[in-house]
Amino acid sequence: MKGSVILVTGFGAFPGAPHNPTAVLMRNLAAHERRLARMGIKLERRVLPVVYSEIAPRLTALIAETAPDAILHFGLARGRRAISIETRAVNHFGTSPDAAGKCAPGSSILRGTAAVKRAGVPVPALNAALRRAWIASRPSNDAGNYVCNQTFYLSLAMATATNRTVGFVHVPHMRASTLARAAIILIMSLQPVLRRTSQRPLPKLDRDKPFLRCQTKRTLSSAIEVFRT
Repeated sequence: MKGSVILVTGFGAFPGAPHNPTAVLMRNLAAHERRLARMGIKLERRVLPVVYSEIAPRLTALIAETAPDAILHFGLARGRRAISIETRAVNHFGTSPDAAGKCAPGSSILRGTAAVKRAGVPVPALNAALRRAWIASRPSNDAGNYVCNQTFYLSLAMATATNRTVGFVHVPHMRASTLARAAIILIMSLQPVLRRTSQRPLPKLDRDKPFLRCQTKRTLSSAIEVFRT
């Protein structure tokens, strides 16, 4: 596998959060694109609107435009104290209005599909990589019922017939430099998974093999080098 394309996304403002740190993160990651490219990762960065009706067409267009091997979404979770790596998305809308003041168009994101879709990323390994770097992190089984969860569910649904890896990371309010460092570690930690999925289907969430843990240690060292150079 010559290289990987990883699409990372953040979100714009929404009610109660006029300044979304994940949008700032997308700008800050630009400074690391060249160094990541030297490590075999082409980074595509985008900011999504917090608008129910725009998520599906935006995702469809972005996937067609960038042809990513992996998608890693970042969203703000104001009430949390640690980075949360989501393990699943649910096929359900809540009642909160979006940034356009509109409510969700129903109770289900996709009718006639699974109630739950599992993350494609190895959550235990990603969580461990952050904790080794002394960044507070934990797995989460609650991606909410807002646009974050909608985005995650739709991305997983669109990846069903492919080897594309999809994950979602909720972040609290934190220092921009720490958030960028955490994002780089997570992006680098996807490399072993992408190498494996180029040859066979993605392993299930609970198959955190010793090989992957070993690879994660080397990946963390590479991520640290990104910040030193």
